[in-house]
Amino acid sequence: FIYRRGRNNLQIRSFYKNHIFVVGIIFYILIYHVVPLIERIIIFPVFHLSLFHGAMGWVVYSGIDIIFLYFLIQQYSQRDSIFEIPKIKALAITGIGYILYSLFIKYMLPLVLITSNQAVLNTAATNESTIAIYIQLVHVTLIGPFLEELLFRGLLIERKGSKLICGLTLLIASLLFGSIHTYGYATLPFIYYTGIGLILSLVYCATKRLQYPIMIHITINVLASWEALTIYF
Repeated sequence: FIYRRGRNNLQIRSFYKNHIFVVGIIFYILIYHVVPLIERIIIFPVFHLSLFHGAMGWVVYSGIDIIFLYFLIQQYSQRDSIFEIPKIKALAITGIGYILYSLFIKYMLPLVLITSNQAVLNTAATNESTIAIYIQLVHVTLIGPFLEELLFRGLLIERKGSKLICGLTLLIASLLFGSIHTYGYATLPFIYYTGIGLILSLVYCATKRLQYPIMIHITINVLASWEALTIYF
């Protein structure tokens, strides 16, 4: 029995290591389609929760994401470590990535004006509960970047194999990243977030460590939440 359980664990680990993209797709469906549907239809209505009124909605929302974050770290650790001692070359690539991001949004923002994702953040920042706003800021500036980078860069981008496979998974990861930040069928916001996802993906592929796109992602989200940060901190 012990031998069989050990062999099963080895098979599961081998599956994670050799089919990481499939694992990423499963997590993507769970995190951004299955669980939100359950929250919207069952959890939030039954317990009368809201992200915009009171703190409990953000507690539940962030709590579920923390659980997913734990499992994503577990899966990614089968493949690689998240952090390393920062290297000058990798930091330079990160800087270039942020410059590319700045140039990209400079030309895209006048076309998009305000995305639905940013509008939701702005609305949530008007929550009647100060505690809810604190939780939201922690979620947006820390939990979200780690969760999204572990999934869209760490699991969905295949660094091994042919250049075609690597490029294809990079494109798919960027498109899926764009899709979860766009509500409805708005074309320009989708292009906007897909472009950001592509820049983060290129930084990850160039540095081979998640910590660098995480750094950029945290910076982006802090700036997006700057108004709320200056009010409440």
